Amino acid sequence: MSQPAAGRRRTAATRGLHPLLVIAVLVPILTVLVAQGLRQPQTVAETGAPQDAPLTRADRGCPAAPAKGGILVANARPEATGEIELRRLDQEDVEPESVPLSSGATADLAESGPVLVTGHDDLAPGLLATRVAAGRLAGVVCPAPAPDAWFTGLGARAEHASVLELQNPDVGAAVVDVSFFTRQGAVDVPELLGVRVPGRSTYVVDLAQQVPRRGDVAVHLAVTRGRLSATVRDRFERIGSDTRSVDWLAPQAGPATETLLLGLPAGRGYRTLTLANPGEDQARVDLKLVTEDSTFAPADLKQVQVRPGSLVNVHLDKILAREVRKGALGVQVTATRPVTSTFTSLVHDDLTVAQAPPAVDDTASVLLPPGDRTMLVAGATTTGLVTVTFRDADGGELPEQKVEVTPGRAFTVPVPAKATLATMTVARTSVSAAVLVEGDGALVLPFGSPAEVGLVPSVRPADR
Repeated sequence: MSQPAAGRRRTAATRGLHPLLVIAVLVPILTVLVAQGLRQPQTVAETGAPQDAPLTRADRGCPAAPAKGGILVANARPEATGEIELRRLDQEDVEPESVPLSSGATADLAESGPVLVTGHDDLAPGLLATRVAAGRLAGVVCPAPAPDAWFTGLGARAEHASVLELQNPDVGAAVVDVSFFTRQGAVDVPELLGVRVPGRSTYVVDLAQQVPRRGDVAVHLAVTRGRLSATVRDRFERIGSDTRSVDWLAPQAGPATETLLLGLPAGRGYRTLTLANPGEDQARVDLKLVTEDSTFAPADLKQVQVRPGSLVNVHLDKILAREVRKGALGVQVTATRPVTSTFTSLVHDDLTVAQAPPAVDDTASVLLPPGDRTMLVAGATTTGLVTVTFRDADGGELPEQKVEVTPGRAFTVPVPAKATLATMTVARTSVSAAVLVEGDGALVLPFGSPAEVGLVPSVRPADR
């Protein structure tokens, strides 16, 4: 064979791989390598409860008074002293005013418009504020901002009208959804969903104008952005006469199966217990009266059925006209499903609203408007001791009272004439307490425990 032929065979034997074969092999390999390079390590983000932190700011939203009125301000801690900040929310572009507050003292401020009371640093823990109206007794504990609030037994008609007042203590806007429960069931009001409350302002909802109803309603507020404090000004007016009475409702924490309503003024009039069931199951509600001797159910006090998503008014005029004279001090509500409740008295043409004071197992305080005051204590879970200390307007200490409390009974504690601040300390049990103020009308104010610490939320990275 000739040499050139052999040379051609060697060239053919060493020829490179076919391009298609190279692509078929390399593309899957490169795909795997790229995927491995882009893959990020997966981190598991854990959520946790908010952590306690020093409380350096506390806000209290005080509603506007219908006419002249005042605001009582103090601190539950007797050693706290400094200056509180007073911001008038009905006056735009006005700087807040600083008001000195000495140790243990109570400041009485002549303010009728909506006011935001703020305590900083040492005055933040234990801050107390109460709105009081001039004339017939009426008032409300100014609440702190809360993510949701409940009000029961509101009116949206001419003879019984309620005005919802929302206060935004922050610079940014807040947003809230307002939902309603009636005797017929839950009611949608689209214009009150996603209500925007501008920063450092007050937003008012007149139920009789915006959602008129023949019967009473219950309201739930759910804050979806920012912070809001809420109160309700309730008004009863006899059609065709000049008789009108006003009082406030403070927000309730939420539905419960056990509720104790303290404060039943004596006299002839109308007394109504309003129950609302926001759940999806029917609630059966048993009612008992609480006296200094026992807790009992009168024979004519029947069980109440509350349908899901609805509201019921229980008229107790005849029963309580008799039992209050015999010493009834409160109403105990026991339900098979969580309900909200409010007790309203219209006695001698004066409106008085009794709501459930929170259960307390350590300390709680209340500011005391002038009048004939009686402290009511009930709901003890076991035998225990309640010690009550009083201070006058200048912070001076007054004689303390000690009460041995037992389950199933209510107890009364007289309040000194000069007292403007009462603080109770509870040992070995938990109780609920309120002050009944009587004079030109009546007023019920619950004992409460203002926040002592702040909360820092647990924050985690957003999921990708």
